[in-house]
Amino acid sequence: MSRRNYVNDRTKILESYKYNNAKLFWRLLKDTAKVKSPDIPLTSFEVYLKAVNNPDDPFFKPDEDVLYFNERFVRDEFQTMFNE
Repeated sequence: MSRRNYVNDRTKILESYKYNNAKLFWRLLKDTAKVKSPDIPLTSFEVYLKAVNNPDDPFFKPDEDVLYFNERFVRDEFQTMFNE
């Protein structure tokens, strides 16, 4: 019975934090789930984001269909596009 009471108490606390204190809500949720913070240095994120957002990369550039759709979108040709 005490385990059930413990779970009910934690659930009530979690619910109250959800609307009143988001920071404590997520901390309690992570503690309960035993989620650990990753040990990844910020420089790794920087390298990753630069690689993903590299405009010189051929995969970053849109293909002809995307450019054509975008031009028609800018010219407000929605109805024509949907009819086609």
